[in-house]
Amino acid sequence: MGAYTRSTRECTFGDMPPELHAAIRKHIEKYQLGEIESSTPVCFETTSTCKKSGLFANGDETTITGMLLTSKLLVWTSEKKKGKTVVMSAFLRNIDVQDFENTAMHQVTPDSGMNISGRYTDVTKQGQSFIGLGPDSAGEKFRQVLQLSIQKVQL
Repeated sequence: MGAYTRSTRECTFGDMPPELHAAIRKHIEKYQLGEIESSTPVCFETTSTCKKSGLFANGDETTITGMLLTSKLLVWTSEKKKGKTVVMSAFLRNIDVQDFENTAMHQVTPDSGMNISGRYTDVTKQGQSFIGLGPDSAGEKFRQVLQLSIQKVQL
């Protein structure tokens, strides 16, 4: 088992690691989500380090998650070192968000982030995903901007 240490920063789309930037672009093209840079996206990046312990632990694992938010769309991607890049997206009108800290699961597994539930771009059924965020000012800003953006489109 391990516990995560998370740190979030605000960035530009171009400042994201090249692998995340390329994966987001490919996803946007594949699902024909439009030109995102012209919509002045807000971007954040979270670095999560899992401190592994125990007999079979073989070093800490770091994951970088990039989040891109426009007035209509949320795109997020994660890449583990030595791992595969996964990209997900959802139109804001199709999702709800909840602070993980306000869930019953937080009592069992303390962590910091947002649960994203609803219909994602590439699936027809409802789903739920977790975006880890640092307990810092950038993590808090992402929470606020995302919640406000969803409120605006769902009015």
